[in-house]
Amino acid sequence: MKKYNFKFTGRQTGAIGIFYPIADTYQAKDINEAMSLLYEDYEHLSNLSIKENGKEIDQPDKIKWVEVRKYSERERNPKTGIYLYTRSDTPITK
Repeated sequence: MKKYNFKFTGRQTGAIGIFYPIADTYQAKDINEAMSLLYEDYEHLSNLSIKENGKEIDQPDKIKWVEVRKYSERERNPKTGIYLYTRSDTPITK
């Protein structure tokens, strides 16, 4: 599992309103899975920067989309309310 940090301007999927700066982190098998999760959760992304395990990487020219669980179906941390970003077949790790 790799850790992907994303910084961009956008908004949550389905939200109505303004775009705002967002930073989010996913643990995923590869960049394709991480990007699939990102685009499931957010829309209208601009000024995207990506770090893979702390190292800046370029946005891929082509993404091989993978099916991920919708954000509303993902488990949340009971203490923080934050979604646990993982696919159903991937164990949750910290």
